[in-house]
Amino acid sequence: MDIEVVGDRKAIAEVPQGWGFRPEEGRDHRLHRVRKDLGNVDLVGPNDRSGLPPRSHTTPYGEVLHAPIEYLIVRRLMRLGREHSTELFRQAEVLAGQYKSSLDWKYIKSQVLDERVLPLYNQLREQVYPGRSRRSR
Repeated sequence: MDIEVVGDRKAIAEVPQGWGFRPEEGRDHRLHRVRKDLGNVDLVGPNDRSGLPPRSHTTPYGEVLHAPIEYLIVRRLMRLGREHSTELFRQAEVLAGQYKSSLDWKYIKSQVLDERVLPLYNQLREQVYPGRSRRSR
């Protein structure tokens, strides 16, 4: 539902428009690019990354780097702690479920501890790995 493209914002600003996304101002007054039934594209500057390496995705237009999945999950859990949105949890759950075997769960846990949303992390882990004991986390 949300793609964050990492790079020089000015250089990549027109790319989402070419993909059919239109600009829309969000509640936080940031400009988001939206395409009905597809979600949002956010342009993330190269210094906004988490410290984890970005992931790459090959498109017909070339390679695109995007924020690490762990970072996207942590951001959703952080916002969820403030906004209490079931949609944000669902997005985190979809990301975690799709990438669960390649995620750095220790990184995610360290970040949620800093943000004081550990119960949301525990709930997410239970959804992704149902029935696993807390000791195996």
